[in-house]
Amino acid sequence: MKPWMVGIFAVAFAAGVTAGDAAQYRGGANHPGTSPDEEAADLSGLGVLDLCLDFAPLGDLLADPLVIEDMIVIASLDGRVGVYEAETGTVVWTRTLDAGISATPAYDSGRLFVGTQGGTLYALKFTDGAILWQEDHGGYQIGAPVVSANSVVVAPGFGNSNLLVYDADDGDLRLTIPLSRDAQASPAIRDGKIVVVQPDGVISCYNLADGTAAWGSSVTTQGNFFGVPAAIVDVAGADKIFAFPGAGDRDTTGSSTIAGYEGYRLWYGDLDTGVFNGIIPGNNSTYAAMQRGGDGNGGDGGKPGLSDLPTELVEMLQRLSDKDSMLKTIDYYGEMYGLDPDEIAKLKQIVSDHLDKLERFTESRKSGRSEGHAASLPGSSFDANWPTSESVRSGGLSYLSRGTQKYFAMRMNEIPGLSVEMRVIQFSLNPNAKGELRWMYSTDSVANASTLAAAAPLLVPNVNDPNGAYLLAPIGRNIAVFDASAGNTPIFEIEMPGFVYSSPVYANGMLVVCDTDGNVRVYCSNNEPPEAPVLSTPAEGTNILNLVSPHSTWAASTDDNTAQGNLTYVIRYSIDSDGPYDYTEIELAAGTTSYDWTDLTDDDKVTFMVRAVDEAGAAS
Repeated sequence: MKPWMVGIFAVAFAAGVTAGDAAQYRGGANHPGTSPDEEAADLSGLGVLDLCLDFAPLGDLLADPLVIEDMIVIASLDGRVGVYEAETGTVVWTRTLDAGISATPAYDSGRLFVGTQGGTLYALKFTDGAILWQEDHGGYQIGAPVVSANSVVVAPGFGNSNLLVYDADDGDLRLTIPLSRDAQASPAIRDGKIVVVQPDGVISCYNLADGTAAWGSSVTTQGNFFGVPAAIVDVAGADKIFAFPGAGDRDTTGSSTIAGYEGYRLWYGDLDTGVFNGIIPGNNSTYAAMQRGGDGNGGDGGKPGLSDLPTELVEMLQRLSDKDSMLKTIDYYGEMYGLDPDEIAKLKQIVSDHLDKLERFTESRKSGRSEGHAASLPGSSFDANWPTSESVRSGGLSYLSRGTQKYFAMRMNEIPGLSVEMRVIQFSLNPNAKGELRWMYSTDSVANASTLAAAAPLLVPNVNDPNGAYLLAPIGRNIAVFDASAGNTPIFEIEMPGFVYSSPVYANGMLVVCDTDGNVRVYCSNNEPPEAPVLSTPAEGTNILNLVSPHSTWAASTDDNTAQGNLTYVIRYSIDSDGPYDYTEIELAAGTTSYDWTDLTDDDKVTFMVRAVDEAGAAS
């Protein structure tokens, strides 16, 4: 019997990540910080977007949303995870897990992988939320799980200083890789290598196949890596690593092109060899923070000290946004380390006194300073009351190669000691010129903003410029949209009811934004998609048997803004599967309205669909 096809039809469906692909934190297992598959968008003004959905399905949200076809995945701090229809917000399913979720889930081949703060990793069936398997690792997971080569890689976080590799099918623990510290950031994976950054400033690389060290030795920086992972990207045909440790890692020996700045090192290395160089703002790059008096621990500026607190406890508290949560965390810390009630009470008193003094300190300097979002500030406007390097945290990295241009963006959080207030600085750099500064944008203090480092920038290709890109930056309650190459003033801003601690996601023509109050907003392009193509050979829905040379054709679609000859077509197909969660996509050249199936074998059963995509990226 020759190859045959069943249920061959053309339907309307969204572009972007299909249910057969992996959808993961920061745009992929390598965490590039871009839209999935570098999907382009028109973000030239708020007028090009419509608010398509505004709902609050679960509790407080720290994890990034995921977009899978026309579904949105949401995971909340109250331990619930759910899948919702992006168009209507209709719930497909929800499930309550053992503890809160701050780590972004990962999706692969019909399975959703979710890690909780209770130390459990779950594999859920994407269609209905059924638990396929669950494994306890004993950590306090805040780093997203990563899926690659049918393996799930997890940094368990507080309480477990190993890197764990599970079999995605059954949860079997394949590898346990000892680390120098309990890593909190999500691992990054590319070309079979796992890169993990750790709170003691160490960058390590391991082979996914067997857990062996991929480099001769790990790399030690002078800073601290908390919730922000490394990014592994293709730069001029070579796999490169970007990692920003923030606090403590700076070089003040070189001259700076930004007046008054010290150079914070961005670590830039080779994935194959582990050889790194430090890119420094104002020298061969422009990452820096203003040199200010005070060490953030009771030095200049009158800020209270924290020297009596254990380092591990400070790391845990610096991820929280309110006093009550900090005091509850001290109870958890005391239980973990076997402290007696008097020791716990002493730690609580230190933190309470610190926050009270900090509140008075903050109020004393607020006169003449605006709250929340502010315009880009010149170097001279930074005052000596903000901290030096010991209180600087990375807020995430993003890299995009677009036409002749390369874009690199990072966010820096400045935190006055242990605080519920910080300042945000957003940088846009040019990697083509060794990281020279394109522009920077700074806020005044963002009152009551968490020191969580998860709110990272997102780079999205500009569909109207083959060399252009947009930079989307979460700042306070806003998502600020910039021209990544030119502007230190936002093109427009989207204001949310609550603070935005997660990163926005752009996929399938939708911009999805979540806030800590549990609000989810979906913005859609108001560009109308093309008409859906209609199959002519074979006719829609027919069964074709005994085909010697399978061949498909369809009528050209029409679109209001794109000529027929410039429309592209994408075939989505599955072999020997009833789907719909394991499809593959083929993108055809513009104007192509046929496809020859050349790689089929006897008895193959093929189901496929065809879509049309216009020049603005809208899909039928």
